[in-house]
Amino acid sequence: MAVKQKPTKSIPTEIGVTGVYSRTVGSYFQEAIKELSFPYSLETYDKMMMDVTIASAITAVNVIANRVPIYVESYDQSPTHQKRAEFIRQCFDDMQGDTLDGVIQKALTFNRYGFSVLEKVFYRRRFKNGSKYDDGKIGVKYLPMRKQHSLTGFKWDEHYREFEGFYQNTKPTPRFDYYGYSRSLQEIKNNPDDNGDKLLPKDRVLHFKVDLSTDLPESISPLYYAYEGWRELQRYKDLENVSSSKNMNGVLVGRIPEEYLAPDADEDMKKAGVAFKTGITNIGRNEQVGIVIPSTRTEENSPEWDISTLQSSSSHVTSISSIVQRLQNELLQLMFADALTSGADMSEVNKGKKSFLNIVVEIRIKEILRVLNTDLIPDLFTRNGWDSSNIPTFKYGELEEVDMAVFAKAMQQLKATKMIPVTPQVINKVLEVMGFTYRVSDDISKEELDDLLGVEEKDDSKAGSGYASKTGGLNGQGDEVSEDDNSADNLDNK
Repeated sequence: MAVKQKPTKSIPTEIGVTGVYSRTVGSYFQEAIKELSFPYSLETYDKMMMDVTIASAITAVNVIANRVPIYVESYDQSPTHQKRAEFIRQCFDDMQGDTLDGVIQKALTFNRYGFSVLEKVFYRRRFKNGSKYDDGKIGVKYLPMRKQHSLTGFKWDEHYREFEGFYQNTKPTPRFDYYGYSRSLQEIKNNPDDNGDKLLPKDRVLHFKVDLSTDLPESISPLYYAYEGWRELQRYKDLENVSSSKNMNGVLVGRIPEEYLAPDADEDMKKAGVAFKTGITNIGRNEQVGIVIPSTRTEENSPEWDISTLQSSSSHVTSISSIVQRLQNELLQLMFADALTSGADMSEVNKGKKSFLNIVVEIRIKEILRVLNTDLIPDLFTRNGWDSSNIPTFKYGELEEVDMAVFAKAMQQLKATKMIPVTPQVINKVLEVMGFTYRVSDDISKEELDDLLGVEEKDDSKAGSGYASKTGGLNGQGDEVSEDDNSADNLDNK
């Protein structure tokens, strides 16, 4: 017989800590490589973006993300929620000097730095305030970006458990050196208004993060994992440039009588030797056009002074170039952008690569819309005195263009073979793919849905019904195929 357990009277309290110990900028941790710790990482990522391989991978994600259709979907199809959804659309159409596309682009800077911050600025919708509406509701004035380089640190509670906001340098004069900020977080806390440092509370900003698995306010940039590969690529690219230059121009070789280089040579000979060596060096650096030397010859009629070039083999240059190509491909693979190397090749492998790049884009879009749906919209509803539990939400459409002819044919075949139910959810998915914003209510009855679709038994189309025949549509709606039936060769004739 089971023994009845008494309920626990005490609840265990939290034991561990977040691990925040860097009081300079309030970072969650300190990276072993200084260049990857905030704020030094910002400078590092900017340098990495100057490489065409890194820039191509980051830009590809941003370009595809900017093409993704985004729309507002109401909580349900009731008049009240339809109006609330329209209100959200109006807010983004009514922003001063900004658009939804602009907000998406600013938020996407987290694809480089790992995080992005936009401040929420509201205003009352009145004509006198510059709004297109005069209903007195609280709307969005704009969502300005707070550039990552202007953020000087992170505010935590006294136990370093709860992140509370960002410190920002609001003065136009920069206060940081080449690698980071010269002023400590403790100084900022003691004098928050000194030197222009302001606190941006967490509830006043939209905080976008690439990596949600960490509590790091600065998150982890996609470029973090590409840092070592990028450094190695730069080394080999420099070596490739030097080797190519030497291979094309040759290495200068200067010959001079050894007495001019002897320690006991007289001053005039030493000066001549130094001038000769300096000239050779400057020519190699492209800092000097040429050099004039004496035409003295030995008894064997060979020159005592001579300048020549030593040509090298091009095989090692080719080897270095292949290494550079490999490192570039590895970086693109690491950032899931290796489809960029496929060009117009549409093999199944490259189709998979392109699809995987779209998955990365979809993750970025999901994070942006997650913040808008869980932060901005509830905040707007609360400020207007509305229930923030049932709210409209931002949704996104297909990342790739849908071939409507193929899609329509697939729907026709599935419907004819009764492989897909005609439900509000299915209808809404079709509407979404087709690009319509209208949605059918989830609780609509079958009779209402049939009436909405205009379904009548006598008017049912026979298009595609051949798929349900015993021949699978090889002879239209017939159950047998005759030997002289030409329609059997036409797989589109169903």
